[in-house]
Amino acid sequence: MEVRFDPSRGKGTHGLLYLGPRRTVVKRGALKRGTLRAMLKQLDIREEDF
Repeated sequence: MEVRFDPSRGKGTHGLLYLGPRRTVVKRGALKRGTLRAMLKQLDIREEDF
């Protein structure tokens, strides 16, 4: 499965994280718990597997 981060696909400190066919917006730096949960949901990753 391909995993890559493309900082050119976002504004400022944001970029796109690709995990296979799925993607989510990532902010560089510390993440709040709710933000992380939303990102995992978009990538179809269970919290237990993270």
